[in-house]
Amino acid sequence: LRRRAFVLAVTTVLVISTGTAAAWYRNPEVEDWRGVTSYLADEARPGDGVLLTPPFVRVPFEYSLEPATAELVEPVFPSYDWGVDPERAIGFVPVEASEVSAAAEPFDRVWLVARSELAEDEQGAARKGLSGNFVPIDVQIFSGVDVTLYERVTTNTS
Repeated sequence: LRRRAFVLAVTTVLVISTGTAAAWYRNPEVEDWRGVTSYLADEARPGDGVLLTPPFVRVPFEYSLEPATAELVEPVFPSYDWGVDPERAIGFVPVEASEVSAAAEPFDRVWLVARSELAEDEQGAARKGLSGNFVPIDVQIFSGVDVTLYERVTTNTS
């Protein structure tokens, strides 16, 4: 009886696992990181900032980032330099609006690179952190990734 129950349990787990894996492979959410980084290579200006949300998307973003583009744009948040331990972003990095606002201060343009339909709280905090000094001027949608260009609001003092 024990052997039969064990075989039944193992078979059940295998059937469920196989079904789940098959469903994922039929319908994977493919993120177009190469498209995103290629777009930035064409559209970014020297000294532009890149804000990644949620922060763990820095790993696939950096993997797809060409060296010339890495020299063109700078990380806003998390703010450590490109190529410096991107695996650190796999863990939980809280995104706070006040931190985003302070980190974006040196930039005139910031590209918000956000994984679509994921971590809405983090995206909201990033957008709120930019909203005080920046306005969104362009949005590009890639498979699984949204890219929004924010420009600093200039005030006329004349």
